[in-house]
Amino acid sequence: MANAVYDGLSMPDPHASRQRKIEALRQTIRELQAKIEQAEWDRRMMQLNDLDRSSHIAYSSQLELKHQYELQLINAQHELQQLENMN
Repeated sequence: MANAVYDGLSMPDPHASRQRKIEALRQTIRELQAKIEQAEWDRRMMQLNDLDRSSHIAYSSQLELKHQYELQLINAQHELQQLENMN
């Protein structure tokens, strides 16, 4: 009987653990999508204000930031897809 209690405490539920990871990845994906949208908005505003030409370094930094978010999004989506496809 003591073994049953011990085993229950030492063996986490793999399904629950996977579900937590999936939910965390979904949240990360939502956050990254919002950051990408904001970065795109900022880029457009820079273009409207002609800052893409007058402040090339700031504009390039904005593009680089958006690119980094997009790469992180791709990686998170790939990891989520792998977790969801596990049996």
